[in-house]
Amino acid sequence: MSGVAPRALEESMHPRLFIGRTRPDLRASFDRDVACAFRRSLNFTVRQHVDAIPDRSQLLLTLQRALLGAVHSQLRQASIELDASSQLVRVRFEYDGEPDPVVKESCAVAATEVIADFPAPWDLDVQHRVVPCPERLVGLKHVAYRRAEL
Repeated sequence: MSGVAPRALEESMHPRLFIGRTRPDLRASFDRDVACAFRRSLNFTVRQHVDAIPDRSQLLLTLQRALLGAVHSQLRQASIELDASSQLVRVRFEYDGEPDPVVKESCAVAATEVIADFPAPWDLDVQHRVVPCPERLVGLKHVAYRRAEL
């Protein structure tokens, strides 16, 4: 990169940034490519086909992605299930003792990120349960996170 001027490098990578110097057909092609890449990056086929129901792996991945940076030592388990007939996404967080408000809020934000992957008619049911260790956990249909316990 030492021989390439920074502005020339930017022009070659981002033709839209230099509209006056690019041909209109290149700008349209660039815009179309960016829009297609964005559509491909969406998590669920639910966004593309409203009637589609996400499968087990999609549900687990959306909750696991939402939990990145939100898992605290008090969280024992996070699980998810889908009720397609009532278009309801249910997320359950189980804690070791009464959770701190910060921990509970962090999990609530993660649940909000989960429902953001679904189109408008879907609703969210968030459950926060206190299940002190070593009591048995009762998760929903799909367990996305479970703390290692001895």
